[in-house]
Amino acid sequence: MKSVTILSPQELFRAFLPMLLLTTLVITGAIVNAEADHRYLPKHYRIASSESVSGKGKLHHCFPYAQELQRQLYFEAGLLSSMIFFNWSDEKGDIGSHVVVHYWDKYGNQWLADNQTRKPLSVEGSSNMELVQKMYPELNIEMVPTLLESL
Repeated sequence: MKSVTILSPQELFRAFLPMLLLTTLVITGAIVNAEADHRYLPKHYRIASSESVSGKGKLHHCFPYAQELQRQLYFEAGLLSSMIFFNWSDEKGDIGSHVVVHYWDKYGNQWLADNQTRKPLSVEGSSNMELVQKMYPELNIEMVPTLLESL
């Protein structure tokens, strides 16, 4: 019969201390690296990703979010933007309306951001419909004309 050694709490702690320290260092290093990497992202990307923009992550707050994001992109990053309004439906029969913010960064890249996605999306396309479909390929999209488009 094998004998079983029962460790005291102190012996158990000493046995697992190296693993505990290593795990703590790895987790701390990952957090520090993630925060450091975030500082090097473009300002527009940090703004559009920020949970501090009013309405971010809140259902039915897409328009207030879009207004606040446009304000911050202009005053904090010097970027002009526009809103793209659309109606949507899905395969389950759900319907709704939504707005996303469209902007160009200083390098000429197009971006879309909204309150429902965590990060802005780099997109290419020549029409609002094409851009929105790249952000929401699973939805049926119908563009909503704005006042300027109807003139």
